[in-house]
Amino acid sequence: MYALWAFLAATLAVLNEVLYKRGFEWWDYWWLFIPISVLISYSLFRTVTGGPTLLLSIVAFSLSTLTLRSLASQFLLGEPLARGNLVALLALGTAVLAGHLWK
Repeated sequence: MYALWAFLAATLAVLNEVLYKRGFEWWDYWWLFIPISVLISYSLFRTVTGGPTLLLSIVAFSLSTLTLRSLASQFLLGEPLARGNLVALLALGTAVLAGHLWK
């Protein structure tokens, strides 16, 4: 269940970033950004308290965020994807797999 909370927090964080990059200034749309930020905080709380370990919870959130951020950059914003992002995705994916298999 912690992975779903991590994915929700990552989705909301990337949504905030995409909105900001599309021209939604936070001071003009504070009524939109503040509730999303509160939901991110709650989702992270549920991720950390529901995960098997703190480290695995943080890695799950990082993997979700980096994956969604890479997809949003490539397909929504039209920005090129750096090779370093692909290496980071592979490293984080390996860390999640190792965390589940190492138990």
